Amino acid sequence: MIRDSFQPLRIVNFRRLWIGNFATQITLFMHTMASVWLAYELTASPLFLGVLGLCRSLPMAVIPFIGGAVADRWNRRRVLLVCQVGFLLNAAFMGSLIYLELVRPWHVLVHVGLFGAIMSINTPTRQAFMANTVQSSVLRQTVTLHFATQSVTRVLGPGLAGYVVKVFGGDVCYAMQAALYLFSIAFIISIDVPNDGGEADPESVVSDLAEGLVYVRSNRVIFSLIGLTSIIGLVGMSHLDMLPVFSNSVLGGGPAELGMMMTAGGVGALIGMLMLMGAGDSTKRGALLVAMVGLLGGALIAFSNSTELLPALIFLGLAGMANTTLRATNNSLLQERVADGFRGRLMGLESAANNGLKAIGSLAVGYIAKTADAPVAVSACGVTLIMAAAITRFKVPSIAKLR
Repeated sequence: MIRDSFQPLRIVNFRRLWIGNFATQITLFMHTMASVWLAYELTASPLFLGVLGLCRSLPMAVIPFIGGAVADRWNRRRVLLVCQVGFLLNAAFMGSLIYLELVRPWHVLVHVGLFGAIMSINTPTRQAFMANTVQSSVLRQTVTLHFATQSVTRVLGPGLAGYVVKVFGGDVCYAMQAALYLFSIAFIISIDVPNDGGEADPESVVSDLAEGLVYVRSNRVIFSLIGLTSIIGLVGMSHLDMLPVFSNSVLGGGPAELGMMMTAGGVGALIGMLMLMGAGDSTKRGALLVAMVGLLGGALIAFSNSTELLPALIFLGLAGMANTTLRATNNSLLQERVADGFRGRLMGLESAANNGLKAIGSLAVGYIAKTADAPVAVSACGVTLIMAAAITRFKVPSIAKLR
């Protein structure tokens, strides 16, 4: 079963996209670890970490849907290339500020804001472009492999960033990110897909936004899946912005321990993806989706009450497994039910729901962590997720029946 999941890699164009994506995903998690530690090192403020998460996620509340419309109209390969160049310049500039000892807290906010804006276009375009590089018969395996790759890089990226920051400094960490973006650009340039979007004027893109919303609202299953994704985005990932607080104040660690904590989530995510790949097409994906929402909530509650590193790593691993499994399951259910002409917009809307609402969640969690403490804030997220799983299971039974 697992061997069948690697079938898309036999396709040359997807293999090139996959290699480029592998490099980009490593930099994503290196960026996340490096930026949150730098922000905490400069301010020692949980509220500032919440603001940091807001700045990173706020562009993802609106821009992904616009980016998805662009992906439905413009050449998707070219859009990806522009995004990689933007990532490279952003990382190089931040590394230069650190090297010159000029970096200030507001620089970090601008840096992550730009990163979030570029990612808002990159994510829906890349996910829509995947469908152009493979046959529809292997689309489910393609989506699963994409999230499995993300899980591997989630293991490698934070740990690598934590080690590099501790031993060599933040400037070297950002220089490595810039080099990896250059590697990704080389592989994306080599992709040859004859029909992956056309050219369009801005007015057509604007009108397509409304058309995409009507399409989603008219399909009850797609609309319900997007609604569940919105809840996950709101409270399911905000704990990541609080990890420096747990590492420093709760567990008494530093950047190395923070890297371990972020890596633990990646290990769990990888295990979840291997289980999903092994299950193949027999998985009852709707029931699995609801179960993973509940598991994520329980794992966050358990993590928030951990006072030792090992239990914290275990529960973060469970949270990573649940989060990535439910995201991969949700994405494959959506990809199989959307017409290609709407694929970019739907992926953009999913990205906005999944990542954009994290902006609100991050700020709320940061505020609660400042006024009460970080464990209380993360526990509240866990309770909300368990309630969402129960409501979905009993009030929207059609979701649990999806295969």
